[in-house]
Amino acid sequence: MIIEGSTVPARVVPVDNGTTTASLSEWCAAHRSELRRLLSDKGAVLLRGFSVETPQDFSEVAHAVSGGALQQYVAGVARRRRIADGVYSSTEYPPDVDMPCHNELAHTRDWPQLILFWCQEPPVAQGQTPLIDGRRILRGLAPATIERFRTKEVTYVRYLHCGDDSGVLERNIRVLDPSGYPYGLSWQLTYGTSDRGVVERRAREVGASVTWTAEGGALWRETLPAMRPHYLTGEECWFNHVVTFHPSRMPSNARAGIDEQQYPRNVLYGDGTKIADETVREVRSAMAEEEVVFDWQRGDVLVIDNLLAMHGRRTYSGPRRLLVAMAGAGGASAAADHGAGSER
Repeated sequence: MIIEGSTVPARVVPVDNGTTTASLSEWCAAHRSELRRLLSDKGAVLLRGFSVETPQDFSEVAHAVSGGALQQYVAGVARRRRIADGVYSSTEYPPDVDMPCHNELAHTRDWPQLILFWCQEPPVAQGQTPLIDGRRILRGLAPATIERFRTKEVTYVRYLHCGDDSGVLERNIRVLDPSGYPYGLSWQLTYGTSDRGVVERRAREVGASVTWTAEGGALWRETLPAMRPHYLTGEECWFNHVVTFHPSRMPSNARAGIDEQQYPRNVLYGDGTKIADETVREVRSAMAEEEVVFDWQRGDVLVIDNLLAMHGRRTYSGPRRLLVAMAGAGGASAAADHGAGSER
């Protein structure tokens, strides 16, 4: 294998075109520590030019990279379909809707260390995946802004309706405005249960709170840090969903026409005070300055350090099919999990 470490993402390519999925998986397992070090430097590594042809091939490579079981997708904000062991469809927003950059599941305590994407079918045009280094975002923010987020933390508020999620993709994405601000999912789909007790127990376990509305919906509140130290380097990283959850993303008519308690998503400072629109504009500007993009090729596998690198999606034309896998425990267990995974 040839490692090209000067680009973002860094790249691993075969010496020749005969590399099989099995030999790629063997190489990833044997060089897991090297891959993790490369990830901690660049935030993402692209495996390009290998014969990764099926979801099962992708699952095999993802297991080899992670060194452990792949995670189930629970408590997310997108609807995904399970394709294979630990492999899901990527977020299925319409092709004319940009997905802003974010860290996967940063609004929960169960965020994964690694996100892996596999390109089964590249788009005809555009459809790039932008990447942003969370360490570099901090360089573009005013010290006072950083200190507010560091000391106050952030509280995520989600209104999860009760009921039918059939047709959720188009109905909930388009219901508020053609801009694509999503309405939200049901609590049953989000947590994979129709038992309120299961949701309440999960809230207690993660230190969140859930209250039930008269219509049967769930109002979920969870307070988390806005920045986190990297589990390998100790560097502070911007790691939150401030931009994607803040109501300034909503069209003005929708924002004014809906009770704040029924905003699909909201984010406040941890003390309950509102985050000003101009603060979010400052964050968006800092993100835009650090964004890099690349074009997909069929068979590409992109490995992302979810703590270091945010990812998103450009609009596109033609078919585009990416699958995703997640691995490695975040939060307090991240350091231990990383240490064990790097030696296996």
